[in-house]
Amino acid sequence: MIITLEMMLNEPKLPKDYPPACVSLIKNALFKYNEELFDSVYKEKAEKEKDFCFSLRFIDPKFEADRICLEDKNLQMKISILDFAEGIDFYNAFLKQINKKYPFPNGNEIVINQVKMQNHKPIKSNVIIIKMKSPLLVRKHESGIDTYLSCLDEDFQKYFELSVKNMLSNFGDKKDFGEIKIVPIKAKKTVVNTFGSKVTGNIGLYSISGDLNALNLIHKLGIGSRRSQGFGMFEVVLEVK
Repeated sequence: MIITLEMMLNEPKLPKDYPPACVSLIKNALFKYNEELFDSVYKEKAEKEKDFCFSLRFIDPKFEADRICLEDKNLQMKISILDFAEGIDFYNAFLKQINKKYPFPNGNEIVINQVKMQNHKPIKSNVIIIKMKSPLLVRKHESGIDTYLSCLDEDFQKYFELSVKNMLSNFGDKKDFGEIKIVPIKAKKTVVNTFGSKVTGNIGLYSISGDLNALNLIHKLGIGSRRSQGFGMFEVVLEVK
């Protein structure tokens, strides 16, 4: 399920490190709606991968030293959720927050004006062209140190596939889906601010090939690291026949 939140800021600006504010908005909606739902997502699964990702869309951003200035006060958040029943709960939670002001960083406020939901369109091809809607983070974890790779790095494919297979082992009934291959098409490195750190991310167009069931799962779950913190969401722009 995909949930779309149409929102409006009081002032057309965001901090560069905006993911914590978005996560806080989600947590608040779930907690106010149902504490058991909140606990199931953020306490019982605290150390586990979550089954959703999200992206934030804003209009004509201008990046300054410590903030993003926007042409328009309107924002759109899309949340992709694997589990249909959980998606309904998220949808109902956000409905309860319509027209309620919620504090955002630096004295700003945000209001949810509209909530919509739709189903994912099934993928029917083993090769798809995707566009990242939020940056893809590919993490290399060795000797207790995390390094985030760009699409130009030699190990990018290796650690991308490892992260996808680890995720699918949690949500894909332990099935071995075989090779999941990613190929940059019109892609580039970016540097993102998230939770007080600057990390390497990847945006643009990519080709992904693999098992059909695996592709449909990652379409709902997102790809890469820190998906539930605003990374790894993509849209399918072409199915290659």
